Amino acid sequence: EDGSLIQKLDGAAFHEEVGMLEALPDDDDWFMSSDEEDGTDEEWDEDQSMSSATTAAQSDILDDKGTARAAEKKAVRREEVDYRVFANKIWPRIVSSSRTNTKGMSPSALFQELHSYIKGSYASLSNGAFLSREEYLRLPAKMAPNFKGLAQNASIEDLPGNRKGQRDLVYDLYLAYEEEKKRMGGYDISDVVHHIWHQLETDGYNGTRIDSMAVDETQDFTQAELGLFLRICTDKNDMFFSGDTCQTIASGVGFRFEDLRTLFRFEQDRQKLQARNDTIINPISVPVVSTLTVNYRTHNGILACAAGIVDLIYEFFPGSIDQLPRETGFFEGPKPCLLSETKVDDAAVLIVGADRKSSQIEFGAHQVILVRNQDAKNKLPSDFDGCLAMTVLESKGLEFDDVFLWNFFADSRASAEWRLVLSYLAAHDPAARQALDEQRAQTKNREVAGMLRTLEFSEATHQILCEELKHLYTAITRSRVRVIIYDEDEVKRAPMFFFLQHTGMVDLLSFFSNEDSRAPMAVQTSKAEWRKQGYNLRDNGLYQLAAKCFSKSGDVELEAEAMGQLLAKGAALEPAGSAARREAFLEAGERFLVAGLSSAEYGAQCFCEAREYELAGKLFSLCPGKTNAKNAIRCYRRAGVFSEAIEVLVETGGIKQALKLLLDADKYDSALTVLDTHPDYQPPPEWSPERLLPKAALAYAAAAENPANDAATRQAASAKFLNAVRRIKGEAGLKLLQVHGYKEEYIQRLIAEGNTVQAAS
Repeated sequence: EDGSLIQKLDGAAFHEEVGMLEALPDDDDWFMSSDEEDGTDEEWDEDQSMSSATTAAQSDILDDKGTARAAEKKAVRREEVDYRVFANKIWPRIVSSSRTNTKGMSPSALFQELHSYIKGSYASLSNGAFLSREEYLRLPAKMAPNFKGLAQNASIEDLPGNRKGQRDLVYDLYLAYEEEKKRMGGYDISDVVHHIWHQLETDGYNGTRIDSMAVDETQDFTQAELGLFLRICTDKNDMFFSGDTCQTIASGVGFRFEDLRTLFRFEQDRQKLQARNDTIINPISVPVVSTLTVNYRTHNGILACAAGIVDLIYEFFPGSIDQLPRETGFFEGPKPCLLSETKVDDAAVLIVGADRKSSQIEFGAHQVILVRNQDAKNKLPSDFDGCLAMTVLESKGLEFDDVFLWNFFADSRASAEWRLVLSYLAAHDPAARQALDEQRAQTKNREVAGMLRTLEFSEATHQILCEELKHLYTAITRSRVRVIIYDEDEVKRAPMFFFLQHTGMVDLLSFFSNEDSRAPMAVQTSKAEWRKQGYNLRDNGLYQLAAKCFSKSGDVELEAEAMGQLLAKGAALEPAGSAARREAFLEAGERFLVAGLSSAEYGAQCFCEAREYELAGKLFSLCPGKTNAKNAIRCYRRAGVFSEAIEVLVETGGIKQALKLLLDADKYDSALTVLDTHPDYQPPPEWSPERLLPKAALAYAAAAENPANDAATRQAASAKFLNAVRRIKGEAGLKLLQVHGYKEEYIQRLIAEGNTVQAAS
């Protein structure tokens, strides 16, 4: 209701595994009740929250003031609705309901409308959260090109009865989405953006001053997200954006650089409104879009094929990309190759070789197998177990010498939509239609022949092809040298294979064409190159692939760290409170132990999530920094290991906190030891040794005289009593010995002080 991303629950429903480090209770409020109150101990004046530079295992649970006080407010993280959650959980419920007609609608197209326009447009920020139905219907076609809205002078009453392909239908689906999201207690990235924007509007930006900003992969951000960047950057004329709209493959994002220019126009209007009649000192200017037409990464053989795909996108979906001059390479190179008339096993032989065991050449660090999605990666033949394999989305931003595009069309979400490329071909090349007819007549497979027909384009139902073409473009342009395309689905691949061959953008390669073609394409890679690629993949969050690289480079600790990160990331997705979650965090923590001291903090976080508090405390205590020390103390205290917690407190300068804890627990001897070993520390008067010693003596005397204690406990307490009394000068010490019946010690002390007469009596 208030825009908060936290869902409050009763104590019985709270799972401590969520945000475990922040949830460790500070029952006595260690860090705010002593040194921090009077500012005498600067070592402990920082925020208690855990460092943000942590592994995927970390969870943040914040109260209204931004501090993690689980003892005061218990909360549980709500589930984020990304595209995977939307497609698997929410979309099926929308489709199965009778509220709306979703026939011909793809989940990806709807997700993009929600997060790029209804909730992700700049206008939605000023509205508070989302566009109204009429505002969405009236968005210009160039800004939201996928579905038809209202004409400029039309009214809502003019909407057609058949709403297929209309924004009016999309808005109904949006409302159904919000209802389902609320039912499951979820939130999405647009909710987060609006929450941050609301905070900025209410409280302003109070973080580190940002005078200049550079944003790469700009096409992966919505207008609203880019609006946040503009909001916090002081000099909006010192912002640099780079990107490629053909690579807009992030689910839910539709981007053009012209939309970015529109953002700056909005900011201009905002600046003028705020200035009113005052002179604007540094007026905001709308940036100029500069096109980079020379590609230094790859060559013309690959770029020509990529340009052909861009032509298809612009033909059918002109509003989804910016129309820019064609890229050219700095040098020529081989065209992409289609592996035709090749079985799966033969294709594997071509890529990795026939004898994997005896061959000295392995799949290289600069070669990659790209697949359409995660499920396709899981289905790869076992021959590729030692190869780098990733989805097209995972590969974005990376580059390789050789790209092997595996079963892209077989796993594509488009099917008959691929026939549109034949419509484009027939429309632009008169000879293509005849060649297509001849190819269809020669094809024995009726299904393949059926795919070799043109298809009339429908803006309403064929949006999925735009996404698939952008994925294909991204995959091909990951390569610096070679692209090999293999697909075992003869039916789904038929239109695009025909298009690529007829236009001369590719060469054909067959296992049976000649002996030279059967030589494996794998190349040898040095350990240093494997290590470098491992770092690259790790920095991009591809931990499993990074671990594979480190394994090949022989870096055991780096491999263990990467696997720990992967396991921790998976563990965080397990249900809170489940045994599976605890076991997964334990396994991740064990990998971090293998990784050594450099990964101790990650391991500590995992063991804390798994409720292994003592081990977590030990690891935190090995890590530098005040935050780690505080987390070590919390973990030790939760584990009931009091002495270790005190030791960390003292070692890190939290002497006053240590003394308070010791005195609250009647551990006077330990408190006195702390004071004795830190003579430079000036305690409050009530904690001075002179004040503490009598209290200590009385407490030990009571323990020594308590019949409920066993003999060993009473004897130990008696010894502590005598040690305390020896340090108490004058009559006070003598009186304590006399009152508590230590006659022999009383007489010896009288004699030692020269009072022999009283000792004799």
